[in-house]
Amino acid sequence: MLLHTFRKEKISIELIGKQRFWIGITCGFITAVMLALLINHTREVLRFFTGISNDLQVLPPVNLMFYNIFFSVLTSFLGLSITIWIWMSTPKRKHKKDVIYKQLSRNNALLIFWFVLLAFSRLAFVLSTTGFGRQGYENQSDVFEDFWLLFVLLPIVVFLQNWYSVRLVYKSVKWMLFSFISCMLLSVILYFTTTVDQTQVNDDYFNKFEPDYTYVDTEVATAQRKYGIQFTSKAVNTIKKWHTSSSVYQMLSLKKAFAGTSSVSLDNIILERMVIRNCKEAPLQHFPHTPLDRWNYAMPNDIISQLYLAKSDTNKIHELFNVLSEEIKLVNTPVIDWGHDQAYEKYTYTEIRRSFFAKNQRFVGLIRNQLQIVRDSLLNTPQFFNLVQDLPVIIEDENHQFRKATLKQWYE
Repeated sequence: MLLHTFRKEKISIELIGKQRFWIGITCGFITAVMLALLINHTREVLRFFTGISNDLQVLPPVNLMFYNIFFSVLTSFLGLSITIWIWMSTPKRKHKKDVIYKQLSRNNALLIFWFVLLAFSRLAFVLSTTGFGRQGYENQSDVFEDFWLLFVLLPIVVFLQNWYSVRLVYKSVKWMLFSFISCMLLSVILYFTTTVDQTQVNDDYFNKFEPDYTYVDTEVATAQRKYGIQFTSKAVNTIKKWHTSSSVYQMLSLKKAFAGTSSVSLDNIILERMVIRNCKEAPLQHFPHTPLDRWNYAMPNDIISQLYLAKSDTNKIHELFNVLSEEIKLVNTPVIDWGHDQAYEKYTYTEIRRSFFAKNQRFVGLIRNQLQIVRDSLLNTPQFFNLVQDLPVIIEDENHQFRKATLKQWYE
């Protein structure tokens, strides 16, 4: 009995069919372009919506460029999957193995295409909900730093897997090389034409907090000029964040430092003043005890303790009074008349945030009472009498009622 061997032919346009050949290229090209647009715009939409309630994720330029190149290459190879799926649909079948291998190559191309899309859609969902969509996220799972090699290998695997089953049917070394070069050229085109410019979202976000950032930059420059204090870029960037874990930790650490028995450093006093001025808030889970624990900043009683610990350090005393002044200004924040037309347009985001914080929190009345008691106590201290005169007058709450308490009771 003769054994019929399956001899592979060199792949050619004639074997595929001229019409099917160009349909495959056209559909692959359209698929690559549509996928690149979909992925890039979806990334930006997710970034925009997560930036509404959390800190906007702004990647370093190198990371952003790497991801843009990766998605451009990946989508071009996924477009190749559609092209091969169409090419292998040719009705010309010479042997039984030819039928099996062509069906295998078609199934393999579709499997790769949908598996990669489903995997990335799942990853996008997880990252947007449990990753950068969650308060406190600060790029803890940095896939670029930890898994950059995976991003390099994935497009290569997709490309080789597409051609693996085709080579069971045809000799296709030259076509593999040609398709690789074509996909790389398409990737360059996709990179320059479908990449979304993140400038607009970044500008809109940063303009919203421009008064806060300007204040921080001004105070940092003043501290260096006046006291010779050089804040690290990490400390400055952290104080400009709102919901990251390092930002919350910085805020709570400052409050804890003021509550300690040792004198707080001058740089921490200045940082605390900036935190109060920008009205930074911490998630509620960080304050599980009394209502006063929800006050994110140094307690007025702790500030007066630091004044006595500062002794004759005029710089510290001056800045501690500035901290007291910022706390009084915060609790004195006026109520915004939301019923008036275009109320949001009349106030900055900082003023709106301070108003909500100062007037819609139950514990603010307790802090106002404590500030009043501290202020009265400092008036009776000759050393601080002149400095107290510069403090803002504490405005009573809407009921014009203050709890009667002594300074000793507040310490207890």
